[in-house]
Amino acid sequence: MTNQEISNIEFKLEIVNDEEIHGIIFNNSAFIKIYIDYEDILAKENFSSSVLVFDELNKSKISNGQYLIFTCTCGVADDAGWDLINVEKLNDVIIWKFERDNENIIYIFSYSEYCDKINLIMENIKKLGNSIILEPNIVVFPE
Repeated sequence: MTNQEISNIEFKLEIVNDEEIHGIIFNNSAFIKIYIDYEDILAKENFSSSVLVFDELNKSKISNGQYLIFTCTCGVADDAGWDLINVEKLNDVIIWKFERDNENIIYIFSYSEYCDKINLIMENIKKLGNSIILEPNIVVFPE
């Protein structure tokens, strides 16, 4: 394991209506914003044109594996250069390892906090009702 400190993770639901995001107009849509150590990760330059894929994030709390946690705003992972993220549960932490723009990135989260925060945002998603679509609603995995 690495000596890297455990990062804080937060999720916030953002509802948009008739809003252009990365060249696409969204109506009655919701996006999940992700904050790692209180920084809006999707606002970082090497995450531009990216959105969080909730179903993959939710699966990542259950078992080790590779997950498409981020994709392009349009849903096609290759369009924003996304690949799968290696997710590993080791003792009481969850570790994300991936490469982005030739940089190796590692995030370490408390397993209990990770699961709690995912479950909390899931409850907020359930409250959206049928008129609001969680984006991306269609995802194309990298080739």
